[in-house]
Amino acid sequence: MEEIYEVIPLLSALVNIAIGIYVVARDPKRPVNRLFGCITALLALWSATEFASRAIGTRGAAVAANMIAAVGWTFVGAVFVHFCMEFAGWPAKRRRKYLPFVYGSSAVVLGLTWFTNLVIKDYKLSAGPGQGYRDVAGVLRTPSELFVIALFACGVLILLSLRRNTESLTVRSNAGYVIIAVMIPLATALVTDVILPALDRPARFSSVVSFPLMALIIAYAVTRHDLMTSGASSVGVAIIESINEAVLITDYAGMIETANTAAIELTGYREAELLGTNVERLFIEYPPGTPFAQRAEGAQWLLLLSESGEPIPVTRSTGMVTRRSGKQLGSVVVLHDMREAMHLMELERTARAASEAARAERQRSEVLERTQEELREHGAFLQGVIDNLAEPVFIKNRELEYVYVNQALIELLGIEREDILGKTAQDVYPPELASVFIKADFEAFGRNHLVEIEDIDLQVSEEVSRTVRILKAPIVDESSGREYMLGVISDITAQKQLDEARLDFIRIAAHELKTPMTSLKLGVELLARETRGSLNDEQQRWLDILSLSLQRLNQLARNLLDLASLDAGLLTMDMEEVFLGPFMDESRYVFEVQLMEKGLTCEIECPEGLSTAWVDPNRLSQVIYNLVSNAIKFTEEGGIRLIARDSGDGMIELCVSDTGLGIAPIYRQTIFSRFYKGGGAERAREGTGLGLSIAKAIVEAHGGKIWVDSTLGKGSSFYFTVRKPPEHLEA
Repeated sequence: MEEIYEVIPLLSALVNIAIGIYVVARDPKRPVNRLFGCITALLALWSATEFASRAIGTRGAAVAANMIAAVGWTFVGAVFVHFCMEFAGWPAKRRRKYLPFVYGSSAVVLGLTWFTNLVIKDYKLSAGPGQGYRDVAGVLRTPSELFVIALFACGVLILLSLRRNTESLTVRSNAGYVIIAVMIPLATALVTDVILPALDRPARFSSVVSFPLMALIIAYAVTRHDLMTSGASSVGVAIIESINEAVLITDYAGMIETANTAAIELTGYREAELLGTNVERLFIEYPPGTPFAQRAEGAQWLLLLSESGEPIPVTRSTGMVTRRSGKQLGSVVVLHDMREAMHLMELERTARAASEAARAERQRSEVLERTQEELREHGAFLQGVIDNLAEPVFIKNRELEYVYVNQALIELLGIEREDILGKTAQDVYPPELASVFIKADFEAFGRNHLVEIEDIDLQVSEEVSRTVRILKAPIVDESSGREYMLGVISDITAQKQLDEARLDFIRIAAHELKTPMTSLKLGVELLARETRGSLNDEQQRWLDILSLSLQRLNQLARNLLDLASLDAGLLTMDMEEVFLGPFMDESRYVFEVQLMEKGLTCEIECPEGLSTAWVDPNRLSQVIYNLVSNAIKFTEEGGIRLIARDSGDGMIELCVSDTGLGIAPIYRQTIFSRFYKGGGAERAREGTGLGLSIAKAIVEAHGGKIWVDSTLGKGSSFYFTVRKPPEHLEA
């Protein structure tokens, strides 16, 4: 029986070596297999040296054997921890964080065993036959053995964590086999090497007797359940290396086991960085957390994230490697670099786009040719039309030279076309007229808007003089970007003559109306005095209307006389300081009856700090009455506002605003002209059309200006300015 105990360690060593060779041979490229081979080798070394120490009778041989055995039992725990990390798929960076400490601690224990008597104090011959020399435990013998057991326990914890976190039943099963296998020698060592020595009851055999059982369990799992078996071994490493495409071999959990040279070149990673990495970490298309086993097979477009961080477009073909029983061993992932293909596709798209652009350009050229031909025809047609216009028309370039004149202008000026084309106004007109025309030309080009020159007397011959109005507008040739100016001359000689005839009639009518109106006024005043208090409401109302009508007739006669005075240059101003607040209130009172008849409101806004203005009160009343009368005439609902404010430049700005019909933009240029009666409305046909022109003349005689701001359908605002009193100006 004693001989059996003596040979058990030797049998254990042989079994461990055989199982280690078997596992490594199945897939020598897998790090986890190589680490398992190291574990079996260390266990075999431990078992063989224990056999040697018992079989050899000399003390020196026993000491040497135990020193060699110490290599096995001190480092087997560290290698087992390393094995568990690889088995659990820990990344290299995480492994490098712990392994130096693990291996370093084992090296310290080995050093204490070799060079001190703290672990093994002495050796003595065993009392029983066949047991040779036995070591005598030092003070650190039990702690060192507990250290090795603790390393195995750490490895078991790593495997338990793997079982808890993985979704794969196969991974859980394989981790369970390893845990069960390692628990057997762990429990045996705890009894034989810790508990029994502590009770001073030496064990007849050591924990090495359990090593073959652990190795057999691992071998069974390798054979029956594909533990530590790679798909690469089924495909053949040589075949993989010969393929030009990038090939990655993964296990059932998607961890890369083999990468050929093409895959290393494509990804830019070193082989050591790829091995043990989950293949899905290389791609950035799938949603995180999708199990590898659920990925669809076949070719897919993906982006491969290279080591430099550059996304590489690839197609990925995935095929499963299975046993005949249908059980999955792993996957073969073939990657095809699509950068060149995409470059060719981009070139093809560019060529197609260039072809489309060329075809579009040809079509555009054809359309342009047709358009140019049509434009030439239209241009000839338009030139014929302009040439036959009754109104004189001309075009100037940016240098103010005439580049086109129509027949009407030639006839008006009485010169040949060749004598005006290419010339400027200085070459065609007298100096005083040329300076006016050139100033207007610069204004039109500089401000880029329409410029009007009114009432220019043009001497076309010694006997004939024409009064003209000239409109000048800048235009741009879109094809060349050059600027030109279009001018249209309107002969208003007949209109001026008609205006003069009207004025003559007005002067005569005004003087003829003056005498009967005076009589009527005296009669109405006498009637009002004689009947005061004796008339009923209806009679008094008609008397008031008669008085108001006489006032309007008087105002009409006054306007007619003012117009005659304006033309004769006899309009006089009696300037004085006028308080604006009461003055504006008086204006509202004058029109109170008209406002009530139409249901309109009248608001006055005059700041307290704005007290007086330097004006002719009668003339200022004439301006305000005219503007308020017009506002009431063209307003059906809402109201009138009279506003005064300081414009900040020594002037006071007054405004009469309404909520009436408004004025169309085309009428705003001529609204202050004589005899103008605003556009379209029937009520605009009432009156003489002189009120605004007279108001304009009165405001300008005060040194101010008048203008209008209007929105069609929303109302109009007439603004004019007058001066502050002289003492305000000096202050």
